[in-house]
Amino acid sequence: MQRFIFSLVLILANRNIIAQTSESSYNSVYYSGSQTENASTAKPVTLSTEPFTGPNKVAYDALIDLVRQAQLATDLEPQNILLQQFLDQSGPFLQSHPQEILLWQLRAVAAISLENPPAGYEAGQKLLASGQADSNPKIARLLAQLKEKGWLDKASVAAIQRQADYLKSYHWLLGTWHVSGSFKLVLLMPKVKINRDERFVLTDSVIEGYEINNPKDIALIENASSRGGAMAKKLAYAMPPEALEIMRGTRPDMRGTIDDSGQIKWEMAAGNSANWTPVLSCETDKNQGSMKLLIDMTGKGSPKDAATLLFTKGGAMDMSESGNQDVPQAKKRKK
Repeated sequence: MQRFIFSLVLILANRNIIAQTSESSYNSVYYSGSQTENASTAKPVTLSTEPFTGPNKVAYDALIDLVRQAQLATDLEPQNILLQQFLDQSGPFLQSHPQEILLWQLRAVAAISLENPPAGYEAGQKLLASGQADSNPKIARLLAQLKEKGWLDKASVAAIQRQADYLKSYHWLLGTWHVSGSFKLVLLMPKVKINRDERFVLTDSVIEGYEINNPKDIALIENASSRGGAMAKKLAYAMPPEALEIMRGTRPDMRGTIDDSGQIKWEMAAGNSANWTPVLSCETDKNQGSMKLLIDMTGKGSPKDAATLLFTKGGAMDMSESGNQDVPQAKKRKK
């Protein structure tokens, strides 16, 4: 697809610009339609509105050559570097020469290839304003591609860019973390040790955490809950369906909302339930890849009932052992 997009626009550049260096090349006219179409009936599309001379001509030729080098590059990385250079250098040039439609086409191509929504939106608006979409199939196709990506709508582009900014700022947090700690849910029950993984994903401005539990622990608790009656009450694991979904990792047990200042306000499903309670405190160390959260597992909102959970980047749970070592085991009845 990327190569096809390049060819789409650069056919025009190669025919009328790159192969020519005379002043007339910058006033050349490309006739839209098929190659067999009579030139006298084809609709002219002006590629350049002014003849360039001196430094402007050198700058224009340099921009075209950057895209030409990108088209000839065989590897993606050098191609992207050249395209980014083109975007960086063509911006200031177009501020002085905003009517250069060919450069706007090339900027649209570069934006699509580099996944740069703001640059794509700007180029799309310029191409729309040129009024050449009806007469130039190449411009029409570029606009169609920009529309498919949602890059012709300002609000959509803003949302896409905001999400990209979030990903750039919080990429260190996303992925799998190992969680360790202990807490007590029921007064007369022993402490429950936590030894599992947590997977964080980003959705809009919310970071959601999903438990990755040992399958043995999940099976134990599901069996205890399904039995019901005295056994389930004794084990204190008669959990609602939402809590079981959390254990299976199909429902988030943590969520962090990114506010306007960029701070994350963490909440956790208290007591392994569907009720959210704010995290009391959070200390992060990006360089060490660690987080320490003080969490009220009971949902009472009291620091004395809080548990300290340590998050370390990179999953480290040993699935061969039980994650919650102190989960009480059901005793066999004596015959």
